[in-house]
Amino acid sequence: HFLQFKVNILGEVKSPGSKTFEVDRVTIIDAISAAGDLTDLGKREDVAIIREEATGRKIYKVDLRSGSLFQSPAYLLQSNDILYVGANAQKFKNLKVTGITPAQRYLQIFGTIVGLFTSVVFAIDIFND
Repeated sequence: HFLQFKVNILGEVKSPGSKTFEVDRVTIIDAISAAGDLTDLGKREDVAIIREEATGRKIYKVDLRSGSLFQSPAYLLQSNDILYVGANAQKFKNLKVTGITPAQRYLQIFGTIVGLFTSVVFAIDIFND
């Protein structure tokens, strides 16, 4: 008979998604390995295990660089856990819009305000006729 041990792995890993294991014991290391390891933008000190427990949802934070990882109550995963790897600061820098000068940004805002004002004036004019 096959065991259905499933973990959802999200965030900064090379192959995110739902991973199924045919064993009864899966560690954080096993799950990250199944996801192809962290990307270069993965924050090794910001890994969360989200687990549904009888008392509600519990979030465990772990640091993969720390030896205390192996003593964490989340080190041994439970079926249906969600493992989320956060992104480092470089990821957010990469997401910023580049190439827009402050003058262009102000021009966009000014254009939006003028367009909104014009629309309001025309709407008032239509209702007054």
